[in-house]
Amino acid sequence: MKKWIAAQVTLILIVGLSLTEDAISQSGNDVSPTEVAPPVAGPNLPATGVRLQSNNPRATDPQIKRLVAIQLSPARNLLGTPSAESVSACVDHYLIEVAPGDRSWGPTDSRWDIVRAVIMQDCSVQADAYSAKVAPVLRKTYSETLRQNYESHLSSTDADALIRFYDSEIGNRYLAFQKELTAVAGLGMSQLFRGKLAPDSRTSASEVMTARIRLLRLARTFSMLIVANEDAHRTGGDASGAPPIMIMMRVAAENQGEALDRIRRKYSADLRDFTDFTESQPEADELRALYEATNAAGAAAVPVAAEINPEMNGNLNKWRELYRSLPHR
Repeated sequence: MKKWIAAQVTLILIVGLSLTEDAISQSGNDVSPTEVAPPVAGPNLPATGVRLQSNNPRATDPQIKRLVAIQLSPARNLLGTPSAESVSACVDHYLIEVAPGDRSWGPTDSRWDIVRAVIMQDCSVQADAYSAKVAPVLRKTYSETLRQNYESHLSSTDADALIRFYDSEIGNRYLAFQKELTAVAGLGMSQLFRGKLAPDSRTSASEVMTARIRLLRLARTFSMLIVANEDAHRTGGDASGAPPIMIMMRVAAENQGEALDRIRRKYSADLRDFTDFTESQPEADELRALYEATNAAGAAAVPVAAEINPEMNGNLNKWRELYRSLPHR
């Protein structure tokens, strides 16, 4: 569990802004995955069930292909081309990192515009490199591993229940909800590990924070971690992930409070159904498959992403040298 969290943190530090800002910029729009069938009446999912056993028929190849297509559809923007907002966020972040101890460093400094222009150019190159090198590795590894994990974790009955849910009206809204919520959760985590916390992050009332954390538990960013940690606890494995999961949820709730409140209001009529689905046995087994696929994709992408990270490829040192070498007044 700790290794998984470490891998995801590393990936967030390297490409977190590229992974989240583009989806955030579009999250005000309703999203209907292009590969989801027309809405039909939603099914009632069982609250409990058994893990896949040898006497339970495995999910069929057509079922697995369908589920993989559904999962990849809302993820396209998260794994696609970084937006102008992500480049701007990269610039803003590294302008501070160039001179973190210089309180006078800012737009009035004579060096500011020159350093900013160089950082902007390099951040644009980084965004292009992410699209060309990192995103393809993420997509390929995730889709291949997810297919294998669906086969390992899902029975044909579970797969059928999941497909019927995703093909329903509530399932369509759930996928749109997940896209928005996981993007906000990812941005909150990236800001946490970049040390960028909201100035009023500790002023929220306890009931407001409780509602935000309850919402974040539905985000697959966290729900698959929770299921994996519960599995580890049940089987005697490494179940040390609970405290860091709670810390990450709390900081995301503090840092992205307004965005979370907006999502909660937008989907308020659906949250009970979303919660029932998240707590159902078919979804628990799907979360296990998603967890393992995300783990594999993150591990595969981190070495590639490290090559474009300014703190690892020498760009941050270059910018700091430029800052120190320029005359200023």
